[in-house]
Amino acid sequence: MLNPLGRVLDRNRNLTLRRATPGLRSIFAFIAAWVAFAPGARADYPADTKIGGPDSRYTPYVIRLSKSWPPADLDYAASAKDPNPVHCRCIETPGDKYYIGLDQWMRVEAPLERVAAVLDDVGHYQELFRGFDEIKLISRDENRFLTFWEQHIPVPLVPNVKYSVDYLVTQPKAGVRVYRYQLADSEGDKIKNNDGLIVLETMPASAGKPAWTRYSEIDFYNADWGILKTLSPGRIWRDSVEGLYLSDLAIKFKAENPGWTYKKVNEEAKQVLDQFPVEPLLQKRRQLKL
Repeated sequence: MLNPLGRVLDRNRNLTLRRATPGLRSIFAFIAAWVAFAPGARADYPADTKIGGPDSRYTPYVIRLSKSWPPADLDYAASAKDPNPVHCRCIETPGDKYYIGLDQWMRVEAPLERVAAVLDDVGHYQELFRGFDEIKLISRDENRFLTFWEQHIPVPLVPNVKYSVDYLVTQPKAGVRVYRYQLADSEGDKIKNNDGLIVLETMPASAGKPAWTRYSEIDFYNADWGILKTLSPGRIWRDSVEGLYLSDLAIKFKAENPGWTYKKVNEEAKQVLDQFPVEPLLQKRRQLKL
C-alpha cells in the first residue's frame, strides 16, 4: 500500500506507479471486515474501547462518531447533488498545516454484503492496491486486532515506512458496520498519528431501485514529512487526498462490477480522478469544533 508519505515521495522523484493506489485508512478497514466478521468471531469489545498507541486531538472525536454516526454537519442530501461519485471535505488543523483531514462518502450500488465481499478478499489486495512489501496480521482478540504494514518507498536512501495499526470493529445494529482504527506504532516515528472511522450502512430501496450501501469515512493523518516540506510542500495535501479518493473508487467499482478485472477497476478510478481533480477540494478546507 502506498500511504500519503510514500505517494508524495514517489511523485517528487518522478517515479509514477502504473496503477492508482489507495489511501492508508481504507485498506485498514478492509482487513477489519475480513478478520472481525470471520466465522466464529464475536463483537465483545464496546465501541469506546481504548485502542492504538498515541492519542491525538482527534481520537475522542472519532470515538464519539463511532457511537453516534453521522456527524451533525454532514448533509448527505445536499452533497448527493454533486456529480462527483465520491463526496469529500478537507479538514485542516490549526497550527499544523500538514495534518491531513478528510471526510468522504459515496453511494455504492450494491448490497452491503457485496461491498463486504470486496473488503474480505484479502488474497487480491496486491492486484487491487499496489506498493506493499509486507502486510500481516499480528494478533487478534474477538473484534479487535492488530496489523503490521511495510510500505515500499522507491527512493534511494529512503527506508520503507513500517507501522502497525489497531482496529476495533462493531456492528451496532442490523445493516450497519463500523470500523475504527488508530496508529499503534511506527518505526522511526515516521507516522505521528492516524485516527479513522469507516461506516457501512444498508440504505432502503426506493423509486423502483434496489437497496444500496452508503460508505462513509473520516480520516486524520499526521506524518513526519521531512524534506518534502521543502522539495514539494504543495503535493502533500494533494497526493494524500488523491490516494484516499482512489481507494474509495476502487471499492465502489469492484463492488458494483464483480466481473471487472482489477486492472480495469484501477483504470476506471484513474479516469474518474482525471474528470474530478482534487484541487477544488483543497481550496475549501474547514476546521472542526472539537
